Amino acid sequence: MSPAIDHRSSAKALLQQMLRAASSASIFKGFLATHMAVEVEGTVVPRYRLSKPETIKRFAEAFGFASGGTVSLLTAVEDGRTACGRVLLTQRKHDLKSMPRLDPRAELVVEATIWLELDDRGLIAHLHFVADMLTPGMALGRQMVKAPTPAVGATAT
Repeated sequence: MSPAIDHRSSAKALLQQMLRAASSASIFKGFLATHMAVEVEGTVVPRYRLSKPETIKRFAEAFGFASGGTVSLLTAVEDGRTACGRVLLTQRKHDLKSMPRLDPRAELVVEATIWLELDDRGLIAHLHFVADMLTPGMALGRQMVKAPTPAVGATAT
């Protein structure tokens, strides 16, 4: 075990640390490698029951598009050694506290749920990621920009 692991860390605190580590691909992969148990069971939908190396690879791919963008933990709940959080990923940096709208036509915006469970040693035993690109506008009262309606054009004669 690594001395970098804080066994007193709560599941929610570990989730927050994981998302802060997502700012860099190498740091993120290192964080996952250090904080996941060898026998971890991971899911990045539609793939499930991933091994530790597969989980690291799939999580890095899922967060990779947001490199240089925003990774925000919108809400998080904790119950014992389990934490679940709603995450918003964007391709560009945004100040989500002052931004009233996100435009999914201008960039890829993903709302995801991450669920993790810690083992008795404080390592991640289960790590799951489910994303939905349809509804980030519900996050923190933001409104989605309406898609343009096609203009009624003249018909060819």
